[in-house]
Amino acid sequence: MNLKDKVIAFDLDGTLVGSDGNISEYSANVIKKLIEEGYCITLITGRNIVSGAGTYHLAGMKGPAVFCNGSIVKDPDKGPYIFRNTIPLDVINYYAHHEEINDLIDDMMVEIEYKTYAKTGKIFKNSTFIGDFENNLDEEPSSMVFYAKDEKANERIREIVNTSSTYHYRYWGKLGEFYTLLVDKKTGAEKLLEYYGKTQDDLIFFGDAENDRLCLSYAGVGVAMANADEYTKAVANLVTDYPNWEDGAVKFLLKMIEESKQWK
Repeated sequence: MNLKDKVIAFDLDGTLVGSDGNISEYSANVIKKLIEEGYCITLITGRNIVSGAGTYHLAGMKGPAVFCNGSIVKDPDKGPYIFRNTIPLDVINYYAHHEEINDLIDDMMVEIEYKTYAKTGKIFKNSTFIGDFENNLDEEPSSMVFYAKDEKANERIREIVNTSSTYHYRYWGKLGEFYTLLVDKKTGAEKLLEYYGKTQDDLIFFGDAENDRLCLSYAGVGVAMANADEYTKAVANLVTDYPNWEDGAVKFLLKMIEESKQWK
């Protein structure tokens, strides 16, 4: 199996980046070298372009990547969207003005490529625009995040949002993500493979979390991180030897490449 014929994709948080949310110099340099050697390596992440592009650039990635849990497939630097799913402005404004949710949060933010829109600016202080979305936002975004006062508040937000048949909410500590049920990372992976003229058998995907499971089971080779929970590991083909904070994803990829050479 020649891995240069494959599309190799990494999730970010809990997978390619460390606990601080950043890619290590080691992982970045290894991926950059592999890309220079002809391997196709990219991202399939829950992050938007504005928060995912840093790792993309540090690792020397080129071409399209998947952002916003499958809602965006695009080269972050140029060209049109290969695929894009957005949240209607009336939905954004409904939750932005939801009285109970506003009592439970310190801030709310939406992102469109490299522009960020924060409602209060208390947390997302460096946003491009701060203020009521109705006054600043004139384009549909693909993601929305809330920063709750505490985890209990986030649990209540989830109860409110999850009554919807189209949108749901998940959270980690005080940070929560409002997302659509219409697309997922598997959707983005399918669009990415269509772009490259590849099939699902050509996808090698590394992930660690609940929102990676569909893509892990869809990929020709799904690789779960050593730090993933048991449910995620169960749907993967392989599990890395080391966790994300020990560069487990890149080390395992190098191991796969070395083993593939032995079969030539």
